[in-house]
Amino acid sequence: MTLHCTLVRGPAAERSDAAVELTVRVRPGCPGAELDRAVAHAFGTRDLTVNGLPLGTMTVGEVPLVNGAVLVDGGQRRARPRPWPGSDASPALLLAVHSGPAAGMILPLRRGSYQIGRTNAEVTIPDPDLSREHARIDVSDTAMTLLDLDSVNGTEVDGKRVRNAVISTDSLIRCGNSTLSVLVARPPGSPGSHLGSAGLSVAEPLKVPRATEQSSRAALLLAAGLPVALGLGLALATGMWMFLAFTAISAVTVMVPVVAGRRRRRELRSAISAAAAEDTERRRRSAPSAAELALYSPGAEEPAGAERAASGVWLRLGTADQPANIRFEPEDPDFQLPCLGAVPLLLDPEVPLVTVRGPEAEAQGMMRSFLMQLTGYPRASGTRIVVHGPPGLVPLTARYLPAVTLHAAAGITAAVLAVDSAAAGPPGVFLIAGSRTTSSADAGLIESARRHGWRVVHFADRPVLPADTDIELGERRALFRSPGSTRRFVPDLVPLNVFDRYCRQSGHALGGAPRSGATLPAACPLTDILDMSEAGTARRWASGRLMPVSYTHLDVSPSVACV
Repeated sequence: MTLHCTLVRGPAAERSDAAVELTVRVRPGCPGAELDRAVAHAFGTRDLTVNGLPLGTMTVGEVPLVNGAVLVDGGQRRARPRPWPGSDASPALLLAVHSGPAAGMILPLRRGSYQIGRTNAEVTIPDPDLSREHARIDVSDTAMTLLDLDSVNGTEVDGKRVRNAVISTDSLIRCGNSTLSVLVARPPGSPGSHLGSAGLSVAEPLKVPRATEQSSRAALLLAAGLPVALGLGLALATGMWMFLAFTAISAVTVMVPVVAGRRRRRELRSAISAAAAEDTERRRRSAPSAAELALYSPGAEEPAGAERAASGVWLRLGTADQPANIRFEPEDPDFQLPCLGAVPLLLDPEVPLVTVRGPEAEAQGMMRSFLMQLTGYPRASGTRIVVHGPPGLVPLTARYLPAVTLHAAAGITAAVLAVDSAAAGPPGVFLIAGSRTTSSADAGLIESARRHGWRVVHFADRPVLPADTDIELGERRALFRSPGSTRRFVPDLVPLNVFDRYCRQSGHALGGAPRSGATLPAACPLTDILDMSEAGTARRWASGRLMPVSYTHLDVSPSVACV
């Protein structure tokens, strides 16, 4: 079996090396003491712990020594492992960031004050539309209060700008481009997590029945007024005022449809409002936020009887002001769709190629968001995901996720994309992180992936030629271009620390279960992953780094191998 973990140096370690990402091949049921000796021989460690417990007392494949574990050299020992935050008898409150440049951030709330701002705050969000000191949440034994700290762009609660407001777990807070709420912590995979509908299509409009108008309102009023005028004329001409009584009765019978029509229009407005609310809710359930995935996805199971779409799941890009997706029956061409406000913007899985262009940090944040959705949605379970790119652009902790393989060598990636679906399963999603220096090789991989039926998302610099469906990321907003339309939206960008924690929690939830596909080739020459030319070496020296962490291959013993 294979164990994916990370070795870090603690405060009591004899060496202060950088973190080392390990892929350890061990026999099933390997004692932790055997792994401890192998790692000590390879890296000079002395006192390894996992979650505060000695490594030697554990077994590989049993929690906490599972995929995503962090081996700490010289760390502080604890009498018992750290409990999960929601395992306490009294449920904890959590402040969750649902959208914006810090999507997925979660902060436990206790009694006290929590400041929200762009810098030096308890909830620090790198949002350009946030003030340095934007708002503050005060938590007491009986209430939670939100106070705006004279921010430039203001603070909203449930769509209304406020200066001071009492909030609850039903409140939706908006600060700058970031949306937040207070949640009650639940264990991962709990029934209240509502992930069963994640990834479903919302393209089908909701139908609102309406009665057809037999005649216009003006015609009814004319029909009511004409007998009165005629009766009045006859009464004046003949002197027989009883004509007015007959015309009054006629007018009353005609006015009945007018009153009934007003009632139908009132009921129709109520039906439209209810359909808009239903549309908002189904969009939210179809596209849960990164915070909800981080909290509830590990351990979530696919709902019974769920039908998986052949083309894949719909992916959340961010939030945008959008009209309701409703339709009258029978149709009314003059009907104006009501606006839902900022709701999730989704990407159709039928689109074979999407380009995501923008600064490296923003592009990587969106790649992390896509990976969380593709591995966190129960309906996407088993989807093959291939990630290709230079070592500095590929998220290494994604190797803890199910069915995800990471590659840097174009030849190996091409071979994986061409594997027979009968042996490895149907084609899935191909995420490629490229740049101007790798554009020629990337084009060949993209063409190969499309030829074999893969859904392709190309993350690249802005100068790369965009596809028909294109996402252009910016500092404050993003543009989503598809054939026939362009829409501005606020992208969901997942920070690295949020993604790292999600991947490790997923590894813990899966335990030591075997993974589909091989994450590492049998051999990988350095020339396959690094440009060894003088120009390439000069660029690495100029950037001040070679790789974010070290990654080593060692044959330690017949039963334990550290990669």
